[in-house]
Amino acid sequence: MIALRTVAYADDRSILSAYTRSRGFMSLLVRGGKGREASRRRALLQPMSVVECVADIVPGRDVSRIMSVRPLRPMHGVISSPVKQTVAMFLAEVLGIVLRSSQPDAQTFDFVAQSVAVLDELPRERTSNYHIAFLRGLAVCLGIEPDAGAYRSGMVFDMADGIWRLSAPLHNRWIGSDEARVAAALCRMTYANMHLYSFDRAARNTVLDRIMQFYSLHHTRLEGVKSLDILRSM
Repeated sequence: MIALRTVAYADDRSILSAYTRSRGFMSLLVRGGKGREASRRRALLQPMSVVECVADIVPGRDVSRIMSVRPLRPMHGVISSPVKQTVAMFLAEVLGIVLRSSQPDAQTFDFVAQSVAVLDELPRERTSNYHIAFLRGLAVCLGIEPDAGAYRSGMVFDMADGIWRLSAPLHNRWIGSDEARVAAALCRMTYANMHLYSFDRAARNTVLDRIMQFYSLHHTRLEGVKSLDILRSM
């Protein structure tokens, strides 16, 4: 499973939101405490950690109790980098919103798990566009990525319908030709080539805003993401 967010439930217990390959989104009860085992468990369940979990699943019960957990891969690269930790926190928060009502999907799970490995191993100087490449790849898994093959120079992008147009639509949810060109180029972004996309901080934040607006229009409203402001400042 992929750990997303842990929230205190009682003095000695917490609720973990997680995404699993076989059951989709789950809420899990985690024992707390102050001992060595509790500290180890908290470290293993940091945002975006990929772990193997044994849980007591009772039909009809919304929250299942975690019996044991072990890491499927170490996260040394993320743990040792404040920048990567911030990226992981942001993406975990977005996934917690986007995947909350989703059904199990092996393609989405595998994409996220493989993306965690990429982030962990990525050189620090190449992390600046990672979250954009992640959201683009997630859009493919969710089936909401627009068809960039229809783009031609000078077109505008209709955010509401998810298509490029020769002229502006009647509503106001569209972006002009300059941003539309960037949007088409982003559809070709991968982890392998993301370092070739040159954005300053302002441009990168604008791109992120547009992507989140697109998600809100076509999948789930991304409002109140608390880690967004921290990510913007990185």
